[in-house]
Amino acid sequence: MATGVIFGAGSVGRGFIGQLFAESRLEVVFVDVVPQIIDGINRDGCYPHLTVSNAGRTETSVGPARAINSADSQRVIEAVAHTDILATAVGAGALAKIAEPLALGLARRHELGRLPVNILLCENLHAAAAYMKGQLSLHLEESVRDQVLSQVGLLETSIGRMIPVPSAELHAIHPAAVSVEPYKYLPFDVAAVKGALPEIAGLTGDPTVPFSYYTDRKLYLHNLGHCLCAYLGELNRDTYIADAINQPAIRSLVRSAMLESALALAAKYGQPIGGLIDHMDNLLARFGNHSLQDTVERVGRDPERKLAPGDRFLGAYALAVEAGTPRRYLNLALAYGLNKLRLLKGWTVEETTRHLARVFPEIKGDQDTIASYLFALKEQAGPQELVGLIDEEMMVADLV
Repeated sequence: MATGVIFGAGSVGRGFIGQLFAESRLEVVFVDVVPQIIDGINRDGCYPHLTVSNAGRTETSVGPARAINSADSQRVIEAVAHTDILATAVGAGALAKIAEPLALGLARRHELGRLPVNILLCENLHAAAAYMKGQLSLHLEESVRDQVLSQVGLLETSIGRMIPVPSAELHAIHPAAVSVEPYKYLPFDVAAVKGALPEIAGLTGDPTVPFSYYTDRKLYLHNLGHCLCAYLGELNRDTYIADAINQPAIRSLVRSAMLESALALAAKYGQPIGGLIDHMDNLLARFGNHSLQDTVERVGRDPERKLAPGDRFLGAYALAVEAGTPRRYLNLALAYGLNKLRLLKGWTVEETTRHLARVFPEIKGDQDTIASYLFALKEQAGPQELVGLIDEEMMVADLV
C-alpha cells in the first residue's frame, strides 16, 4: 500500500494532513515524540477524527495509520526512503530538529533510485522552502547534495483549517483524538512540484497564480479578520470568537476591514474580487462556529508580533497603500491592534503612535487619524462611535 509520512502528529498533522492522506488511500505514517500519541495510534492502527460545526459533529476514523518515535532514527530514515509523499507539521521552530533524519532518508532514496519526491511544508513560516532547503543541505554529503536537492519538491502550503486545542473530553476518547472544522482545502505551491505528485484530496493550486497570493490571502484576510475580531470581542467582554463575530457591530467592522484588504489583494494579483468576497464571507461564517470553542484570548495573543511590519495589520495596510485602494477601516483595525498593545505595555497614546512611527515610518500620512481612534478607544468609545469618526473623515475628504 502507498504511504504518506508526516513529521509531526500534532493538531495539523492529525487533524488535517493525516485526514487528507487517508482519504487519498495512503497509509498514514507519523513521526513524533509524544509516547501516548504514538502508542495510541499503533495500538488501534487509526485514531478518532471529529468534524464539528454549529450543526453538530461527525466522527470518523483516520487510518490505516501507524507512528514512529523520532528517536528510532533508522526506522525514520527507511520510512522516508520508501514513502510516496512527505509532509512536515512540526512548527517552524522544530524544522531544524527533523532536518537530519529527513536528509538522511532523502539520501537513502537517492541510493535506491527513488527520487524525485515531494514534501508538503505545513508550517507557519515565511519562505519555508528556502529555509528547509538550507537545513537539509547541512546534513547531506557534498557529493550528493545538489543531486538530491534538485529532485526534492519543497512545497509551501497555506493552512487555513481551524483546529482547536484538544479538550479533556477528546483525550478521554483517545490520546490521538482530534476535532476540526469542516473546511479542508490546502493551497500549495504547484510550481515547486518535482516529478509526479500523488493525487491528494483537498490539495488546491493554480499554476497561473503566484503562491504568494495564497499566503497573502491567509495573512491579510483570515489572520487579520480573526485577530481584529478577538480585539473587538475582548473589549466587548466576549469569551469566544463565535460570540464576538455574531455581534452585528463587531461583524460589520471586521467585514469592512477584510473587504478593504480583499480589494488590495485583487488589485495586486489581478484576481476577481468576487472570489475574494466569497472567501471572506465564508471565513466570517467559520469564525461563528461555536463548536470550535476558540477564545478571543488565544486568537489575540502576542500583539507585538501581530503588529510588526509585514504581519496581518501593517502588511494589509501596506498592501492597500501600494495598490491605491481604500484603507479607512484598515486604519481603524490598526488602531484596535495598537490599543491592545498600548494596554499591554502601559503606554500613553503618544508613546503608542511614536512606537508605530518608529517601526513603520510609512504610516505618517495616516498617523493623526489613527491617533484620533486611539484617543477614542482610550475613552472607551464603542464600535459605532468609531464608525462615526470614519464617516466624519469621509465627509471632510469630500468637502476638500
